Amino acid sequence: MRSTLILLGFLLVTLNSFSNDQLEKGKDAIVNSNFSEANEILSNLISKCTDCSDSIIAEAYIYNGKSHQLLEKHDLAYSDYRKGLELFEDIKNHNGQVLALVSLAEFYRNLSQFEVSIKYLNKAEDVVLNHPVSIKQRIYYYNRFAAIHNEIGDEAAKVIKYSEKVIVLARKLGDLYLEANSYNELGFLYENKRDPKAEEYYNKAYVLFEQLEDKLSMAHVIRNIARMYYMFMNIENHHVKALETANKGLKLVDTTDWISIKQSLYKTKYESLIALKRFEEATIAGLNLSNLRFQELEQQSSKSLFEIETKYAVKEKDNQILLEQKKRQLLDTENKSKESKLKYSLLISFLLAAMFIGVLFFTLRMKRKNATLRKTIGQKEILIQEVHHRVKNNLTILNSLLYLRSKASDDKNVKTILAECQTRVHSMALVHQNLYDVEDASRVDLNKFVNQLISESASIFSFSNKKIHSSVKTNNISFDMGFTIFLGLILNELITNSFKYAFKDEKSNTIQIEFNKLDESSFELTYSDSGLGLADDIISSSEGFGFRLIRIMLNQINGEINYDSQINKFIIQFKSGKKS
Repeated sequence: MRSTLILLGFLLVTLNSFSNDQLEKGKDAIVNSNFSEANEILSNLISKCTDCSDSIIAEAYIYNGKSHQLLEKHDLAYSDYRKGLELFEDIKNHNGQVLALVSLAEFYRNLSQFEVSIKYLNKAEDVVLNHPVSIKQRIYYYNRFAAIHNEIGDEAAKVIKYSEKVIVLARKLGDLYLEANSYNELGFLYENKRDPKAEEYYNKAYVLFEQLEDKLSMAHVIRNIARMYYMFMNIENHHVKALETANKGLKLVDTTDWISIKQSLYKTKYESLIALKRFEEATIAGLNLSNLRFQELEQQSSKSLFEIETKYAVKEKDNQILLEQKKRQLLDTENKSKESKLKYSLLISFLLAAMFIGVLFFTLRMKRKNATLRKTIGQKEILIQEVHHRVKNNLTILNSLLYLRSKASDDKNVKTILAECQTRVHSMALVHQNLYDVEDASRVDLNKFVNQLISESASIFSFSNKKIHSSVKTNNISFDMGFTIFLGLILNELITNSFKYAFKDEKSNTIQIEFNKLDESSFELTYSDSGLGLADDIISSSEGFGFRLIRIMLNQINGEINYDSQINKFIIQFKSGKKS
């Protein structure tokens, strides 16, 4: 008997140890930004560990909610957070309640629903003030209170007090992560006050996150430091420091898909380069920023549709489970109702009627929801077309400003540079104009786009009264917006080069452009004009901005360019899809 009890005790200890190990593995995966791996580990722990304690399962729900939130599956995240909170409330685990309530506050903060976020934060405060709570959970509450109110922009004195309290307690516990977070919050607060202390706190936060090898948090802090340097006029060489910090951050996040951080860093880089009057580099930074903004818009639209589809899928699954439960109830009733055929018949009739009504109701409801989904998709398409229209209008305004500046200048070199800038801007504007004018906003009419590019360049370089003959063959090939912008900038430089150097008044001037498909993913673009030709080594030897820009754009589309001086033809081969 005694040996049996000892064996049972050993098995319980082993089981708890295993479940704790799985829980810690899930937490570590979240810290290391392996959100899908964390989701898999924690979901398996919740579904398969039938003998785990309620406390471990509740905590697994909370961290699984975090993994769903970081994967932007908001419905599933909220469901897990609520399940974890209810379990902690059932077993009266006050530490767990603080963890769950603050996690929900942080969840709504990320959705910018600050009123709901504050509601859960106040509930957590009530638990902290009226029940025995561990130092670790108090620190977590103080830290998130500071973060949320810092973002809202109120309770400044309390934010400073709580952040400094967290730093002291975190040092006692040896928790570098919480200490670093608090330094970051203090940096943000003092940045908003334009206080130089911000630089000191941000640097302390970065050093600690670097020790923890937390790449995502390091990126957030670098973004904050770059923004701070740009905004602080009282720091010496602040634009240079902002640019250096932004470049450091972009190097750190180069291989990630953290679009919002990249966008913020490119924005600071672009604005710093403009302030430093390094306009060529600013043009390239601006192109990258525009591309990231469009990616973010596409992600937001896809995210909205995904959330709607997930919501409907979950409800459909619930209805299927309900129908399965009714079927099982029907079989149980059949086995128990043999004594009374009349009751059996009535019961079956009732259940069948209920099921029929349920299925009918479910079908009608799904039709309404499908109609809503179709409406949402239509709105998304209208939104994307509106974006193309607005981008095109903004680029047209920029083009007009360049034109006015050119007219106001007497310097021939300045006029030439501004004319080249006009053609580049107009090349991008034409892409968006072509996408706005067609039903399928995902593909650009290449033939129409290239002919417009030649026509507009002729107008800009005052060739409207001269004979320009063009031959454009696209062979029914088309590309998406982002890819066409890169091709357009390459073609624009070649066309500009023809108008500046190849074409003469006294003879007929021609341009020949042809696109060919080599295989499923490879394409060839040939370009020639009626000029006298260029040197054999023009591509490798030229240090002009035009050919440098061509090389940069080719790198983005996995392309290479060759020049045959005997027939005066550029041959460009590239792969479909941008460089990863």
